[in-house]
Amino acid sequence: MRLMFVNYEFPPVGSGAAYALLATAREFVSMGHRVDFLTTATPGKTLTEVIDGVQVHRVRAYRRGVHEASVLGALSFVALAAGSPYVVSLRGSDVPGYDPALAWLHKPMLPVTRRIWHGAYRRTRK
Repeated sequence: MRLMFVNYEFPPVGSGAAYALLATAREFVSMGHRVDFLTTATPGKTLTEVIDGVQVHRVRAYRRGVHEASVLGALSFVALAAGSPYVVSLRGSDVPGYDPALAWLHKPMLPVTRRIWHGAYRRTRK
């Protein structure tokens, strides 16, 4: 099977979710699947490389720095990475209601969030 993982952050950028998704991708490769990983470009990294059998594709998106994510950066990535069937896997602050301090962001994004969730081939929550 051929799989495409999509995440705005990819190691060394990001924290738990980025590393967890890379570990998941590696497991699929070890089972004989082809895995491509679409993520944002990182300063000092090439736009394509293979890491442990995972083909990594980086697209340029607005980002102030390696450790500075922003709403504008995430939206620019989504605009450049849209179009294929996808699976949604939520962790931590990605889940509306997980972090009350982010309610100001999740509430106005609810129509977009619902569209993304309902368009997903599968949904998981951890």
